[in-house]
Amino acid sequence: MRPQFGLVSILLAVLFHVVQSLDEGSFWHVTDFHYDFSYHDEGFSCTKTVAVEDRGPFGIGWCDPPWTLVNSSVHAMRNLHPDVDFIIWTGDNVLHAKHEEDQLGTSINLDILDNITNLLADVFPNTVTYPCYGNHDYFPNAQFPVTENAIYQHMAESWSVWLNSSSIKDTLSTGGYYTALTNYGKVRLVALNTNLYYSSNKQVAKIYDPADQLTWLDGVLTNATINQEKVIITGHVPPGVKTPDGFMWFYEDHNRHLNEVIKNHTDVIAAIHLGHDHEDEFKIYYSSSDDTARIPVFLAPAISTWRYVSKEKTGRVRNPGIRLVKYDRDTGRHLDYFQYYLDLEKANREGHASWTRLYEAKAAYNIPDLSAKSLGTVRERLLSRESSPIQAYFTRMGMDGDVDTQCDRECRDAIYCGMRHFDMASYRSCLVDVSSGGVRRYSIGLIVFCLILTCTGYY
Repeated sequence: MRPQFGLVSILLAVLFHVVQSLDEGSFWHVTDFHYDFSYHDEGFSCTKTVAVEDRGPFGIGWCDPPWTLVNSSVHAMRNLHPDVDFIIWTGDNVLHAKHEEDQLGTSINLDILDNITNLLADVFPNTVTYPCYGNHDYFPNAQFPVTENAIYQHMAESWSVWLNSSSIKDTLSTGGYYTALTNYGKVRLVALNTNLYYSSNKQVAKIYDPADQLTWLDGVLTNATINQEKVIITGHVPPGVKTPDGFMWFYEDHNRHLNEVIKNHTDVIAAIHLGHDHEDEFKIYYSSSDDTARIPVFLAPAISTWRYVSKEKTGRVRNPGIRLVKYDRDTGRHLDYFQYYLDLEKANREGHASWTRLYEAKAAYNIPDLSAKSLGTVRERLLSRESSPIQAYFTRMGMDGDVDTQCDRECRDAIYCGMRHFDMASYRSCLVDVSSGGVRRYSIGLIVFCLILTCTGYY
């Protein structure tokens, strides 16, 4: 019998067409630089007293980083993968100053923002960066207003190196948010000012839709659907529940309102990228109608290794991280990401920063892509009786900076529930469902600790 070369040829042709139709691109996500210009002397950000001579050249866990680390991270991005479609930069560039009123000010904050803007523009001269604000970028910390102000106006001009249209400048100048169609396929970028929902922001506590951002967002997503675009949303402070600590960064009403807008447009949103938590995490928006996983949410690790200190708790040890994301330019679908990190202790000891790959998401999670459906399967594995899935995830959260702390059952349940439940009521209900002990009891110390974080704007 003759081999069916004709059928084989047709199948190969179809396969070749499928492969060719996937137009892959990539972008960097970098966040939470928290540059401390006083690192080598006063150390305004340091949460513990560390002698100047004991502060490593690339930083130390008790302080925000010196320029050496900020500069190294951006140059590492270029050295590792210079040909990216764009860069996502999700804010918090100003240090955690202990005495902000004496150590910072609008002009100082703007100098820091301009310095990092210039660094990114110089190192990636032919690449568009899409920036957004972190809560520390404003002075006073987190108090973002709903009207024009000096910081909005200045940065709208400074960021015009990448964002030069009048419509972008209009919303940047009045609310700190914008949208832009990328140069690849029909993928649209929406940069939100989620600091307008942050519970440390006393300017917005009683405003239903601060700066009309959510009304605007609903319109942008509606138009994107009409124009057959796919949207990547970025922001700084994340909605939902911070895990494993178990509290929300947002005002409850603002959290609910934002979640409603997002869930009304699950078909058009390809992914959401955020910062603020200083840790490597993911979450998933599920459809309200058919309970299917619809939108992947990625929280990227920080450049800063700063650790909070309170009477109740001390933050975990973390290494700096930068993330390279692979995506489909036609659909915005996220295919994979490569998480890089710097072993800070080793870099300080050797006097040289060697940024290396910590893991590749697809391989680490054993999934075909980074779709919400695939991440949903990873989430279900976390309930395994084996400790390895959750412990590996928990260790990666801090870029392998803390390999000794164990994620116990309570920690696992909190992370599992926080991955898909974006309001406190459903999150707590989930905890009851997965816990054999019924409603979980929270210590007074943990409650006080959470209140300190949200009220002081510590992050």
